[in-house]
Amino acid sequence: MTYFNKKQANTLFVLLVSVLMAAIMSFSMPLLRLGWREDFLWIWLQDFAIGACLSIPAGFLVVPLIRRWVPILIKPLYCCPLTAS
Repeated sequence: MTYFNKKQANTLFVLLVSVLMAAIMSFSMPLLRLGWREDFLWIWLQDFAIGACLSIPAGFLVVPLIRRWVPILIKPLYCCPLTAS
C-alpha cells in the first residue's frame, strides 16, 4: 500500500476541500435563487467551473493561514480555562 507524504497529503486535502466546497456552493446558490429549471445543470456547470478556478488558489492561500491561526486562537482556552461558578 502506498502512503502519501505530508506535503502530498496537504495538497490533496486542499484540492478536495476546495473542489467540494465549490461544487456544493455552486449547486446550492443557483438552486435557491432560480429553482430547478430545465437548464439548471448547464448553469451549475458554468458556476462550478468558475468557482473551482477561484477556490483552488484561494484554498492554497487560506488553509495555511488557518492552520497557523487555530493554535493562536485556542491557546487562551488551554492556559486559562473557564470555570463554572
